[in-house]
Amino acid sequence: MPLFCVENTFSTPSDEGGIKMLTGRILPRITYSMAVTTFSEKQCKGLNTAIDQVMLNKLNVHRNMPKLVIYSPLKWGGLNYPSFQVIQDQKGLLYFLQQLRWNGTIPNDMLVVLSGVQLMSGLVTPIFENTNANLNYIPHGWFVHQHRRLREMKVTLWIEYQWSPQLQREGVKSIMEEFQTITGITSGILNKANWCRIYARVITISDLTTVRGNNIPGHQMWDTWRAEFTIDWPIIKRPPDKYWKIF
Repeated sequence: MPLFCVENTFSTPSDEGGIKMLTGRILPRITYSMAVTTFSEKQCKGLNTAIDQVMLNKLNVHRNMPKLVIYSPLKWGGLNYPSFQVIQDQKGLLYFLQQLRWNGTIPNDMLVVLSGVQLMSGLVTPIFENTNANLNYIPHGWFVHQHRRLREMKVTLWIEYQWSPQLQREGVKSIMEEFQTITGITSGILNKANWCRIYARVITISDLTTVRGNNIPGHQMWDTWRAEFTIDWPIIKRPPDKYWKIF
């Protein structure tokens, strides 16, 4: 299905030239790379604003017409005018699913990077199956962008070969998931605590506790202790003292 169908909306000869310019020249030049871009909502809106100022007049559409009417589908009474945010979402997710269905270098590399993002997040459930979680405390990238968009759509995605931590006990909880339940906690605080967690090489609360699980030794909440793990952890510098106080 096409992303949009302005041909069914505008029909006068003066409109046809604008439609051809929009669909044949402008959109292909702007959207060809959107399968791998991570433009924010504000940036996508800026792209639309720059194009709309020229194209809406050429299509005989008043610039002050409500945006809901302009961008809504035809079946809902809208003009089905292209939205760059929608196009980016569609191209990005379809590209992701397409690559995962193929056996080759690109999908393998994508799964390797995705496993790194999973480890950085500190979550025990695969991140695309847990889109309720917020990942704004780890560096922004293509996978984090896709996760945020799925979160806003309230959609989850199951990936067959996605790596996630193997839990050693029943009922264990992710440190970062528990941190996110703290009232008033910010992404900045989560970021600092997460760097300490990565340096200590721990994922779950049980990684910090004693064997019985009823106590966390004090030295294990500081930089003097690091867990023994078979996972290849990223090599990072020791976080500053103020980070450990937050942790």
